[in-house]
Amino acid sequence: MFAFCPKINQKDCGTYSGSDKIFNMAIKAKPHVQNVTTQMKYSTITSKGLHDACYYEIGTFPIKLLRPFLNDTYEKYGLRIHVQVTKNVNVNAYVYGGSSRSNATISIISGNEMMETKTNYTIDYTDGLVIVAYPDQPDMPTEFEYQYWIGPYDGSFWDRMANLDFSGKDGELYLLAFLGLILGSICVLCCCCYCIRKFIPKRTQIGV
Repeated sequence: MFAFCPKINQKDCGTYSGSDKIFNMAIKAKPHVQNVTTQMKYSTITSKGLHDACYYEIGTFPIKLLRPFLNDTYEKYGLRIHVQVTKNVNVNAYVYGGSSRSNATISIISGNEMMETKTNYTIDYTDGLVIVAYPDQPDMPTEFEYQYWIGPYDGSFWDRMANLDFSGKDGELYLLAFLGLILGSICVLCCCCYCIRKFIPKRTQIGV
């Protein structure tokens, strides 16, 4: 709902410092970190009311334009868009996967919970990310800051398992490891059940 307000613009949402209001909310991630800072208003004091909201469509450039600025690491781990909230004061912020507000249907956070500060949210660079942010309470100060960039995702083994992330050249190895964990768990469970049935004596009923 908030992402479709026609008055949302880059100047008010902190991605453009010029005097004009740009209503196209698409921004491009680059190999270096970029920062966005904005303060949104939510007031019930004025007669007409005031409720700011922002959304950000984060994409990137074609890979052929990016390759000269990237090292070889991304070929191993996969190139991804990264977003991290660095400050959040009284703002509701959500992130979804997709190239625009109209197709942002990929779940990034389980249960579509709100974004947390100092947490890295990432997706394959071809998919894109969409952030939706709006004030939480009326007549309260707000501040919302986040960073975004593109780069490889060298997540730990358990991070990849938790996120079911099998991208990059090593993706097949992580997938095999994941399947191995599932099969191993099933085998252990079956062995436990067998031992319980074999070694625990059955109770016998004594007739009266």
